[in-house]
Amino acid sequence: MMPSPPPHRLPGRLRQIQALPLHDLQKLASPLITLPGALRGARDRVYPLRQVFWIFLAQILAADKSCAHAVAAWQAMLAPLARFMPSPGTAAYCRARARLTLGDLRAVWRTLTGRLAQLEPPHGMWHGRVVKVVDGSSVSMPDTPSNQRRWPQPQGQKRGCGFPVMRLVVLFSLSSGVALAWVWGSLRVAEFRGRSTK
Repeated sequence: MMPSPPPHRLPGRLRQIQALPLHDLQKLASPLITLPGALRGARDRVYPLRQVFWIFLAQILAADKSCAHAVAAWQAMLAPLARFMPSPGTAAYCRARARLTLGDLRAVWRTLTGRLAQLEPPHGMWHGRVVKVVDGSSVSMPDTPSNQRRWPQPQGQKRGCGFPVMRLVVLFSLSSGVALAWVWGSLRVAEFRGRSTK
């Protein structure tokens, strides 16, 4: 097993991953990531759901996170295969990405964290135990009526001038950086009463 890279080398590793073509990223990560049956058995189409997951993952990791860049990466993967080439427009990809459910993504995360936990480097443990750290943050969301009801914006902002905000608290492994669990809630809910994902 390869040791974890020193912290000062992580930005370089991230740049290498960001530069990977979609096919190479999929080949690199697929031994660790098992897609749930709902994704594996999706019917064939221009954007098969199983492939949409990989395009979305590449989009998240890429330096350019635009949907146009994600579609271009999918086109580049299809070009050598002489397959039907999707339109360079982003509408079809965005509709396909919306078919990914939170349940599917949670299932992927659970299997991934389980496998990564088995790869914890012994030198990163304390008396044989995984050291865990907690960090909190918040994320903004699209300004829709349903999001405003569920995730109200900060009180200091005027209605219509801000965005809904979700508060997050995440439990990490200190040695690997893997997110082991998290809770989330609105700005009106105390951190210890958020909804948990394990």
